[in-house]
Amino acid sequence: MKTWLWDILRGSLLVVFFISTLLLSASSERVFVSPDENAAFLFAKQFAETGTFAIIEPLNARLEGIIHARSMVAVGTSILPGAFLGIPFFTGSLLWIFGDAGALLFTPVLALLAILAWRKVVKELFDDPLLADFSAFFLMAHPAFLYYSGRVMMQNVVFVSFLIFGAYFLIASPLHTLSKRYASELKRFEYLLGGMLMGMALFIRTAEIFWVLGLLAVLLYVYRAQIGWRNIGAVLFGLFMMGCVIGYANDTVYGNALLTGYTARAEVGETASSVTSLIPPSVSDIASYVFPFGIHPRAIMRNEWQYEFLLYPWMTIPALIGFVLLLVRKFNKNKTWKVFTIFSVVLAFWLGGMYGSWTFNDNPDPALISIGNSYARYWLPIFVTSTVFAAYAVVAVYRVIKRWAVGVDVSVDPRVGTRERIRRSIPCLFIFLALASTIYLSADLVLYGHDGIMPTRAALSTFQSKRRAVILKTEGDAVIVVDRADKYLFPARKVVVPLRSEATYAALPGILREAPLYYFGITFPQSDLDHLNNVRLAENGLVITLVATFDNESLYKITKK
Repeated sequence: MKTWLWDILRGSLLVVFFISTLLLSASSERVFVSPDENAAFLFAKQFAETGTFAIIEPLNARLEGIIHARSMVAVGTSILPGAFLGIPFFTGSLLWIFGDAGALLFTPVLALLAILAWRKVVKELFDDPLLADFSAFFLMAHPAFLYYSGRVMMQNVVFVSFLIFGAYFLIASPLHTLSKRYASELKRFEYLLGGMLMGMALFIRTAEIFWVLGLLAVLLYVYRAQIGWRNIGAVLFGLFMMGCVIGYANDTVYGNALLTGYTARAEVGETASSVTSLIPPSVSDIASYVFPFGIHPRAIMRNEWQYEFLLYPWMTIPALIGFVLLLVRKFNKNKTWKVFTIFSVVLAFWLGGMYGSWTFNDNPDPALISIGNSYARYWLPIFVTSTVFAAYAVVAVYRVIKRWAVGVDVSVDPRVGTRERIRRSIPCLFIFLALASTIYLSADLVLYGHDGIMPTRAALSTFQSKRRAVILKTEGDAVIVVDRADKYLFPARKVVVPLRSEATYAALPGILREAPLYYFGITFPQSDLDHLNNVRLAENGLVITLVATFDNESLYKITKK
């Protein structure tokens, strides 16, 4: 394929990728499909407007902190982020400068730059431009990366993007060639930036600290002769500086440098068994700290089969083929390939074992295999490294076909027959089919699969209409008990989550003394309504009555008998 045509194709694909990441966020109303996204955006706005993450809720002082949405934690009268601070900090800073667009474009822009940086990293590592092109393409086209680049307030694509940027400065070294006189100083500055960018990734997801620092330390040691101890010191100093920033931010928000939003939940008595944390309640059991969900082989095999293979086999099969080819061809002949392969295997085992042992409840239907389930986003680092193996398989097949198809250059010799011309075009046809089939299959899953962009857009539209309807039917100071609607009702209305909780039932009389009280959720069948009125709520002298129904959900008012 001609160089100029290949350049146009690459540029066009990047433009299409970037536009596709805006399909969910391009809305006049800031409504998100998950509580994590809603919380990140609300705290980003709070940080931009006030310089602090705390949303003050005076009622929590008298109601023991029960008023807050999911992915948030109540400490005293403050509602604080229930996750890591990186995303609301970075997006809040951009929101303060550029408005909402700054926050909503943060993840798509980083994802686009990460694709370009990944291409440069692979090219520098293996000195193969075509392999680098296809590695970048497979990253761009991977359904998990594409989908979560469009879920603009989620942590995961930002996390892997900063890791790729760190690798870019450590491996590609783009700055030191700018000046021969200061080449060594610029080189050291590149390593400093690389360490800082790795630290920024940990600011986004501090829970990944073990494998990030562990694998980085091993790589720095293996290549210590090429890097030099001073440059290694620069990397470590960059990490140390960002570690100080993380600790200072946590101390400012939670009162302890070693607390995060997750461990703050445990401090105030919320369930912490289903979240990762920076510092566990006890450090005596290191295994439970490193693998907070335990190690469950059957769950690991089931989840990896479903979310690393069944969901997108057109990405996994080429990666497995490329992995086998590399073991046969390169593993014992090339140090870079050997180190990269071992790195990828260790990463896959670590993340696969840790998150594969966890049972997520992202979807009301637990049997549904969906790109919206958390395995897809937590395994993004595995998918990033797998793009190189997939690219190697495609490039290897392309080069075999090209050797077979070599003949007379038809552009030079016009006497070449039709058969020779067709044979000569087969390598380009293979490239076109590889690109087109991957794009089609990935786009179909991302756009129209379970939890895909188009179903999610439809869901967001219903969220917007329900929010407007509920707001019209309730007082401004009302408290609404919800199961899942907190992600679009808060902060327009105070919320308590969920109804079916002993803590919630016990708190209802106290809430009712302070404010009008409602429940909004799936419409109750008459038997459930009778049980609430005759048993659960009757114990506290309360009664629940229907106010209005919107689609399959209803608003109920809770009052004294």
